[in-house]
Amino acid sequence: MTILTTPGDVAALDSGITVAGIEALCGQDTAVFSLLVVAEATLNRVPAAVTHWLWSAQLCRGWEETLVIQEGSHQLSWWKRTVSLGMEHPDTLSADRRLSAIRQRRVEAARIVTARRAGLPQVPDPPLTHGSRRLIELDDRRFRNLVARDVQRAGDSGDLPHPALAARWRAALIDLGEETFTQLGIKPGPHHMDMALVVPDRKLIRARHRASIDEWAPRLTFLTHLRARLTLCQHILDDGHNGTSPQPTVLRPATPPDLDADARLLTLHGWDVRWITNGRRVWLDAWLGPTWHNSGRLIVTASRRRAAGPGGWGRPVYLFHGRGQRGYVHLTGRDGLEYLARTNPRTAPTRYFKSMVPNTHDHLRELVPPDGHRWRQPYPPELHMGSG
Repeated sequence: MTILTTPGDVAALDSGITVAGIEALCGQDTAVFSLLVVAEATLNRVPAAVTHWLWSAQLCRGWEETLVIQEGSHQLSWWKRTVSLGMEHPDTLSADRRLSAIRQRRVEAARIVTARRAGLPQVPDPPLTHGSRRLIELDDRRFRNLVARDVQRAGDSGDLPHPALAARWRAALIDLGEETFTQLGIKPGPHHMDMALVVPDRKLIRARHRASIDEWAPRLTFLTHLRARLTLCQHILDDGHNGTSPQPTVLRPATPPDLDADARLLTLHGWDVRWITNGRRVWLDAWLGPTWHNSGRLIVTASRRRAAGPGGWGRPVYLFHGRGQRGYVHLTGRDGLEYLARTNPRTAPTRYFKSMVPNTHDHLRELVPPDGHRWRQPYPPELHMGSG
């Protein structure tokens, strides 16, 4: 039986593995579950079954909570490298890229959880247990201390996850989070609650020359597990308002309008199109068959541009790779995309090709999704409806 110990092991799985196969590999092992979550968020070339399993209605909440923990753990790892190696060291930059990918996927997971909850029928609260009754009767100081111990153990929450305790539990978690922020020299405010008590990266960068890793690491770890508990608590509170929970206004990340037309064109001519985003860049990755090496691959990509104003995008870049080319080729524009989408010839007229894409790692990583397994979609297909 396959044993998963590194993200590379997940990427090496058979691309045709089923959701049942992924479930069997994970079993009840929380370490393997966390590994699958990290690999799916950072590698983007894991088998599609991993993504389908994680965003299922049964697992998506646990997926979001695990991403919260991994975001905090990877932020701490990035900060330690910033302190010991410097901000421009390759290991620091690599840690920063992993953190950005996990952070983006956590935002996406939260939207998926919200969308799956919207419209669900209201369910009655479970009956009070002896343990939950005992917690209700605790005074505020003892209840707060119990919540703090639960965060520090980072294990089973016991009787805390009950709707009758959710509001009080949340208040205690926020109080503990604000206290920890104060210990780190951060004045807590409403904007920190909007970010679910994430310590701003800029604060860690400014503090890197004067803060002690030994002193700050336990507090950052405490905040990480506190945020996971806060996420669980919010799920319980939201379940009590199923009938009025708003559906997210945007299910798919914002994209350049031109890419919607390009996606429709490619789909019309039988291409399998995947929307891919990392929060700063969007790709359309289109294949005509199961393996792009044989049938061709069309890529449309655009990135955000600060100079273009809020929500502004740069001009789309069009690429093609087919059997008649030795590598990726820039197309002249949408005219080249339209011609190749309709015909996909093994040899196409040179007037549609502008230049070869430089065969360098950094350039290809920016413009071309990784080879191998197909990239995962940012959102389940059924949640794309009505999004723009």
